[in-house]
Amino acid sequence: MGLCYTGRMLAAAHDPIQIGYLADFPQHLPELAGWLYAEWGQPAPDGSVQMAQESLRRRLNKDRLPLALVAVQGETLLGTTSLYRQEMEIRPEYEFWLSTVYVHPSFRRRGIGEQLVQAAAAQAVRLGLPALYLYTRRPNNVAWYTRLGWTILERPIYEGSPAVIMVRQLDTANINSQAPPSPAGA
Repeated sequence: MGLCYTGRMLAAAHDPIQIGYLADFPQHLPELAGWLYAEWGQPAPDGSVQMAQESLRRRLNKDRLPLALVAVQGETLLGTTSLYRQEMEIRPEYEFWLSTVYVHPSFRRRGIGEQLVQAAAAQAVRLGLPALYLYTRRPNNVAWYTRLGWTILERPIYEGSPAVIMVRQLDTANINSQAPPSPAGA
């Protein structure tokens, strides 16, 4: 079954925003790898765009973790998020993670990040996950995630800098987990 959530439209745009599996939009993998490397990969001594592409290839799943979701409008890539198992090695007791929430700067402040996070939570419910965890190093993100139903769990030092770990308990009563329509032609 394909995932293709059609959300709100961008201002002055004719095509709706769609949230789908990266596996259904693999043509965007190279561009997405470049974005993620530019955002997070450069500080890693062994990082490269090719390594980002390999990481994304491992997320080309629909029915198991890791998986990646993308936001697209027509042929335009807007953003992404991923679901992982065991994201943070210092907290192995936190099993399932929301990760890599990213919207290209040109498309921010239009609700796309929220749509990605909500679609990821719905996928986690579909997969039977009891809770999702995330971590952020950006204080401004904490209020945003709190508004989306996340709770601060702890504030560890992770890889030498402060982080905030948050949790969202998953409950089908609180998440729109209705299966979205399949993409055309799927």
